[in-house]
Amino acid sequence: MHASFDPIFTNIVAYREIAAESLQEAETLFEAGRRPRNDGSGGHILTVDPDRQSLKHSFIAIAFAGMYIEAALWIYGSRKLGIDKYKPIDGKPLDKRLVEIGIEDNDLEAKLKAYRETRKDLVHEKAVPFSMDPTPTRYAQKEARIAVDLMFQVEQVLRRHGQPL
Repeated sequence: MHASFDPIFTNIVAYREIAAESLQEAETLFEAGRRPRNDGSGGHILTVDPDRQSLKHSFIAIAFAGMYIEAALWIYGSRKLGIDKYKPIDGKPLDKRLVEIGIEDNDLEAKLKAYRETRKDLVHEKAVPFSMDPTPTRYAQKEARIAVDLMFQVEQVLRRHGQPL
């Protein structure tokens, strides 16, 4: 680790809790609106949620998982390299920061890239008619689960590299 690093105030624990709690709420709401078909054909019927609560909680989980990942990489990188050396790295895409901070993990790098692309599609939506939309259809609840799982994977990897978060 870089020279001594004074304790800092951070909201990282709150970001992790909000992401995990929002995912749980999204999944609970989604399951509450799902029931088995009664015609014996298998599958489920989804009840429309006019307030889109599961969708909204999924978006919250995705956003706060990203906030956690950004904060965790900042804390780790700043402690390891020093703030001045980490600042230029902080401007790079999430997946490109790993090697720069001494973490070679192809699986994590691929997942961070996929998350970055998903988050970009969701946060910077470019609404066009379906026939013109080249982006894949994304299901918020599924993407929220992936984002929160990734958040915990980042936490585990940084802990293995000696970073208590």
